Amino acid sequence: MPAILRWVPDLALTPTVRWRIRSLTKFIMGLTVFYGFMILLQPRFLPPQLWVGDTAWRFVPVHPHPITKLIEDAQSEWQRILDSGVKSTPEAAREYRRRRGRDPPPGFDAWASSALRSNSVIVERFFDRIYKDLAPFGALQPSEMRFMTYSQPNVIRIRDGRVDFYADYTGNTGWLRTWASFVEEFAVHLPDMDIPVNVMTTPRLAVDRQTINETSFFKDSMPGGRRALDDVIVTYSGLKDSPSVHPGKIKLNYTHDWETSGLSGDPKAYWLQYRRTCPLGSAARDLGLSLEPSIREVFPGKLNPNYTTSGYITNVTAARDPCHQPYIRAMYGLFVECEHVSTSSSLMPIFSGSKLPGNNDILLPSTVYLDKKKTPLVFDEANTPAWSAKMDRLYWRGQATGGVARAHSWWRFQRHRFVQMTDGVRAREFYNDGKMNAPSFNLPDVDDYKCMYPEAFQHHDI
Repeated sequence: MPAILRWVPDLALTPTVRWRIRSLTKFIMGLTVFYGFMILLQPRFLPPQLWVGDTAWRFVPVHPHPITKLIEDAQSEWQRILDSGVKSTPEAAREYRRRRGRDPPPGFDAWASSALRSNSVIVERFFDRIYKDLAPFGALQPSEMRFMTYSQPNVIRIRDGRVDFYADYTGNTGWLRTWASFVEEFAVHLPDMDIPVNVMTTPRLAVDRQTINETSFFKDSMPGGRRALDDVIVTYSGLKDSPSVHPGKIKLNYTHDWETSGLSGDPKAYWLQYRRTCPLGSAARDLGLSLEPSIREVFPGKLNPNYTTSGYITNVTAARDPCHQPYIRAMYGLFVECEHVSTSSSLMPIFSGSKLPGNNDILLPSTVYLDKKKTPLVFDEANTPAWSAKMDRLYWRGQATGGVARAHSWWRFQRHRFVQMTDGVRAREFYNDGKMNAPSFNLPDVDDYKCMYPEAFQHHDI
């Protein structure tokens, strides 16, 4: 190695070569100094997308993008939920008792064992939706609910493990047949029962929140905690007093009145029905239907509502709750003008495939996801084109359902707004002059966003 680095006099540099080396050295040093100053000063003079160099040399630190943090937090929370899953039937029973405050219902062991054998993920928290829907019915007597059920026009009935359904007219059999097929898969394990279902696209129950607050919830039906072992019910009571079992022998003294609106009535009526489900003192409980002529008078101007972080929604439940976000009542077809609405203010058992946060229907899986004859709404990798074969284009195909969209009110409908927000003409207007002039939505100025959420504008994707 020393021989390689040894100076060889015969190769001594001429004055011209030495001058060139000195000049090149000075140039490189000057360029290095210039580059260093540029890295240090660029945050003051250049937009983030033009910055160069390592972020550690910048005056302005670059924080993780808000979306990145949302994803990381969601993944951590999801993993925590999955880790709380149970691995055995006794463990499932213990978790049920811990979360529900009572013993599991009859047949729970068979259900849990079957679910575990099929490698299902059992997380008791997943079933909170069911118990929240069922809780108010703890105030009703079982015999009263059976009479209510018998009076309904669309019912699925289970007798000796066999399933049948009854509809008020043949046009309603589609959804009923799909739900009946779904129940039939496990009907052999169920007692005889009648299941009233809602075949309309809109929910049916809107009970006043004060009435719900006064009902006897399941959690209050067991004072002092769990019952003694000898008092635990291990079988169902059956339908011995139901008119469906003894037609003509049990006098039916039950009638029900439905509030209707839509094409045959006042289009404002449904919001006036729904708002009574809002909590006492909430922002929307005493508000009428907003029919301002401009989106700018409807959509909230506040850029940092309490359900967001750095401009991105972190609490989805609060963001889409009409009771706490009053502007929603003027931006969805269900509230603006429905095609068909038939609503009750009385508590009664009825199952629906969809509902709003305040509705008292018992939620069922939508038939869209249960109908095996239709294309399943799931990702199918086998029939998906390769990424290189995809194009950055989007088009809309579908019916304008969900309400009655008129010339003066179409911009209030969510589907219509989405189509216009993604329309290339409107996007081009925004990119050309930074302003958006659209009847269906309103974009605040970019400068306002930068003031409120500066960390979101430190990234190249903004």
